[in-house]
Amino acid sequence: MADAQAVLRVDRKYDALLRRLRTPEFNGHQALVFTFFRNTADYLTNRLAADGLRVASLHGGVAADDRQRIIAEFREGRYDIVVATKVASEGLDFEFCSVVVNYDLPWNPMEVEQRIGRIDRLGQKSEKINILNLVTPGTIETDIFLRLMDRTHVFEHAIGELDEILGQEFQKASDTVLEFTLSGEERQRRIDQSLMAIEQHRADNAEVSDAAAFLQAGDDYGIDAIEQRVARGRYLGQAELAGLVTEWAAGRGGATVIDQRAQEFRVDFTQEMHEAVVEWRRSLLEVPGRVRELETAPSLTFSLDAERARQHDMRLLSGSHPLVRAVAFSAKEHRITRFGNVQVRCAGGCEPGLYAVAIASAGWQGLRPTSELWVQAVDLDSGEQVHGGVEAALFAALANGELLDSRRRIHEDFASRVKEAFALLDERRIHEEQKRRADNEALTEERRIRAQRTRDRQVEMTRERLTQNRISGNHTMDAAIRGKARKAEQRYNDEISLIDSRAASSLDLNQVAICQLQVVPA
Repeated sequence: MADAQAVLRVDRKYDALLRRLRTPEFNGHQALVFTFFRNTADYLTNRLAADGLRVASLHGGVAADDRQRIIAEFREGRYDIVVATKVASEGLDFEFCSVVVNYDLPWNPMEVEQRIGRIDRLGQKSEKINILNLVTPGTIETDIFLRLMDRTHVFEHAIGELDEILGQEFQKASDTVLEFTLSGEERQRRIDQSLMAIEQHRADNAEVSDAAAFLQAGDDYGIDAIEQRVARGRYLGQAELAGLVTEWAAGRGGATVIDQRAQEFRVDFTQEMHEAVVEWRRSLLEVPGRVRELETAPSLTFSLDAERARQHDMRLLSGSHPLVRAVAFSAKEHRITRFGNVQVRCAGGCEPGLYAVAIASAGWQGLRPTSELWVQAVDLDSGEQVHGGVEAALFAALANGELLDSRRRIHEDFASRVKEAFALLDERRIHEEQKRRADNEALTEERRIRAQRTRDRQVEMTRERLTQNRISGNHTMDAAIRGKARKAEQRYNDEISLIDSRAASSLDLNQVAICQLQVVPA
């Protein structure tokens, strides 16, 4: 009995955690340790305290007043570690910490992102934050997690760039693993389907996001969509997609109508729009089944509500719909620089006057591609560049529907001032490109190191499993284990090739709009 109790007291996962916390890399740094369950949090708190660490726990069973006290004491440095459940992964700031430990590692990378976001925020003083992820080799859960990580490059690419659709797909994958009525083969098939859906959603959203900068710049609906997009993160929802399609259709003689009450969006096609769809379809290796109606239908109606679309079997306007993909394909050719002569009222930090305003889309190509809108204003009388206030007043008026037509004659120096504004934007581009290239080089090296570490872990796991099989005398799985190792090596080589292909970076600037802006007293 004594021997059995001794075995039960062995917890290799905890021992691995304690060893890492005592290494120079982690020792002396305050840490957040995340787990799923309250009982696990209490268990870790008791064991860490017994091993001499100053530790407290945060979970649903801790009263609100006690939570605030623990957080305040943690901030004051009275604890080395706080062990927390999901209650601490959302809405709380721990920028004074520099370590996050995922004792229980979620399969959904959005949850991982939330956890890291507790310390990776303004006020963080450490030059480097450390993330420790603990998994148990040889388990079904670990095998599936590694497949998710390898196939979707979660920690190399996705942190900070995920959207809620991907989060839903990861949840489906998680639910599939916990469906114990499935056979091993059926579970594997469903997980593969989820992984394919994740990859497809990411590709579709990246394509549409890249198109957004070229389409969302001309009217109050587009700017409002941009404001919503900034508030929500990188995710493009139905409202933003409707703005993209509206802008694209207007440039080709078409029209769109939104019924806000019914949450429906109608697109009236022109021949030019049909031709654009055909051009997109010709670029595809595999043609989606819903393309034919885009090439022939005089109009189509979409739902802007996913649940209503499902219940009534309606088309849903989503990033993966062929229409949106066709819009994204042709968006980069839709670069007509627009002109406006407009008037706004003073906002905070803005002086009355007459300004030339240049708007451009900045497209960064590197390991983390982005698309942004840049704006530069120049005083039409003095020629001095203006910072902040004028641009803010313009976008605020657009977002609030308060932009007015101006009756002022076009200033005689408008053309030269616009050139000056775009020249200033180009100077900014040069400066930003230099800075971002340095960051991209550092990120490239970091991802090479991460890929190497992942490969090393997989090699070690393969070696351990083969050793266990040799000791037990059971070699039935050796061939499968070596096959997985070969695939892991190929994934590593593919990953290094991808990193190398994106090591070269550039920042491109494209003119979107110009305007003469009259700012009048409020």
